[in-house]
Amino acid sequence: MIDPTPNQESAWRTLARSAPRRRVLLTLASACAAIYVGFVAVKPAQAQTLVNDYGYYLITFTLGWFVVHLVRLARESAATAGPPGWSVWLQPSRRWAVLAIVGSGILCVIAEAPREKIIYDEYVLQATAMQIHFTRKVSTLVQGYDLNGVFLPTQYYLDKRPYFFALLLSLVHDLTGYRTANVYWLNAALTFFTLTMLFVVVRRLANFSGAILAVLLMGTLPLLAQNTSGSGMEVLNLAMILLSLWLGLLAVDQPSETSLGAFVLAVVLLAQSRYESALYVFPVIVVLAGIWWRGRRVILPWAAVAAPLLLVPIPLLQRVLYARPVTWELPQNVDSRFGLVHLENNLRHAAAFLTTFSSEKPNSPLLVLLGVAGLAGLVYLLVRRPARRSATPAQWVAGLFAVVVVANLGLLMFYFWGELDDPMVSRLALPFYTLLAVCAAAWLAVLDARRPATRWGIAAVLVALPLTYGRATPLHLYTSQNVIEAELLWENAWVAARPPGARFIITNKSCLPWLLQHEASLFLPAARDRAAQLAFHLREGTFAEVLVMQRLRASTARGDFTVDADDLLPEGFQLQLLAEKRFGATLDRISRLTAINPRPSVPVSP
Repeated sequence: MIDPTPNQESAWRTLARSAPRRRVLLTLASACAAIYVGFVAVKPAQAQTLVNDYGYYLITFTLGWFVVHLVRLARESAATAGPPGWSVWLQPSRRWAVLAIVGSGILCVIAEAPREKIIYDEYVLQATAMQIHFTRKVSTLVQGYDLNGVFLPTQYYLDKRPYFFALLLSLVHDLTGYRTANVYWLNAALTFFTLTMLFVVVRRLANFSGAILAVLLMGTLPLLAQNTSGSGMEVLNLAMILLSLWLGLLAVDQPSETSLGAFVLAVVLLAQSRYESALYVFPVIVVLAGIWWRGRRVILPWAAVAAPLLLVPIPLLQRVLYARPVTWELPQNVDSRFGLVHLENNLRHAAAFLTTFSSEKPNSPLLVLLGVAGLAGLVYLLVRRPARRSATPAQWVAGLFAVVVVANLGLLMFYFWGELDDPMVSRLALPFYTLLAVCAAAWLAVLDARRPATRWGIAAVLVALPLTYGRATPLHLYTSQNVIEAELLWENAWVAARPPGARFIITNKSCLPWLLQHEASLFLPAARDRAAQLAFHLREGTFAEVLVMQRLRASTARGDFTVDADDLLPEGFQLQLLAEKRFGATLDRISRLTAINPRPSVPVSP
């Protein structure tokens, strides 16, 4: 090891003397306690109970503490000249920024009708939010019944998905009343916030025109529009990445306990927005160390002291996940979620997705072209001019976040379900698209020294808009030809038109869409084993009607249809046909269960 120079040794001594010893010791104790509780002491069953009963209060406390820091930060900024980049809103040219953000946001909102895109995942998030709203427990509803006008949950479990999005949705329910449409309003609002944060971040890293270009590039990305009109957590994850990055930039410009605390808490919440977002904890550690080294003093806010304990739900959820391998959804021939064997195939599909002009894929070739060129150009500058001499602290922070974005995408390439052109996987590319938009703006800002490159980029986006956006979004295969979703929408509308009354749904799909509307529901295979209970409720008139959903497939060359083998009920179940509708090569049937004969026999087609 090379001995430190006198100047370095003096710097280390100055840094050590500035450290608040009590907070340092408390931080070490907090980290040790978090590791012990999260990875050692708590068993999976106990972990599930802890998250169920106390997870809501911990993350709500974190969110409230974060809001307090933001308020303090706003007051401090108002007392000074304001954070770098905020003054742009006071300039006459702000109308162009507002026009770009509002126009792009509206385009995302109206591109597609609000509907679930990733069927099971998005229903689970909504069901978790409903449980948090009504019970303050982090759990996902499995079964519930309407008793005298009050819907009571009877069975629930701890889902594997991080629950920050579910918490925000539950808060919307708390403020406005429970409505299934609230999730779409939340994602629409998050989209406008995401585009605003993108503008502010790029304005800080590049210039005003580059910020507008980045907003237009992302706002015209069909993939963003699809998630805006969905009910998933992808837009929140994107918003939190940009907000955390902005607070990191602010922290290196104006280091204080308030700015550093806000940055730390933002990343704590970001880590609970998606599974892989926990990796953003590492840039925080590096940024804090860099700020301390530059300022020759240790600033350790209480938020940083408590951060390890606030992150405990992440390992606890992982303990529960590893105890239930079935939740990994692995194919029969795959033993692990990650493996080198998946790399070649996933890379091939990623390249195909990012370069496609197909109307069935929500890609933006112009964004990829400008973004890859910008990324290559910035890497070239970094190699030609060493980072230690040319990169500013803000660029270092942005670079650290970029590394995590690329690392997350690289990690996906080793995942067993990591083909980007799969409609259920494409959404995971949103952070990488955002990185490309930032790189495009930053690189064109460099080229502006010789020619108006950014203006040419803006013109190219506006010219390509009808081709990249209007062509791809409405024709996206997953949202326009998803048979299961189409069936659910039709069933939902048909039942909604029925007279009011207590109703029980036996469904061949997930029960969650019905439970979200406070309709008691049972999965059809389970109904075969509960004939006695169903017969009792039919006799007692517990429900105004019991409806059965089944799928029929063509069984002869003449076009005769028979009930799908998976949807058969025993012969003793007497059904009255109410409605049928064709979807592709199948029929969706709605029937009323009128009676159950004793001793049902072997299942046959009704």
